[in-house]
Amino acid sequence: MDPSDDCSALRFECPRCGHVATDDYEVIDGGTAVDWRCGSCVRLFSVLLTECEHCGREGVQAALTGAEQANLTDVRCQHCGRTSLRHDDLTESSEAL
Repeated sequence: MDPSDDCSALRFECPRCGHVATDDYEVIDGGTAVDWRCGSCVRLFSVLLTECEHCGREGVQAALTGAEQANLTDVRCQHCGRTSLRHDDLTESSEAL
């Protein structure tokens, strides 16, 4: 992927063959790993979309399977480097349950 290409659609690479995929129609929901079929090798892989609660930017992680995806609380923002979710917010919301 060329980081200088400032495209508004999400771009990510197939973890098997490296083919760059684009979510042109924004079908990936944030916070839930979804299966995506590679346009080149035609195999499925898992994609996880997150939005950083610190800088507000979206990030996408690709893995071979959903089971290999990182826990949402451990995902680091690809832009600012901080954890995408604020742990203090997670603690407060879990206490409310």
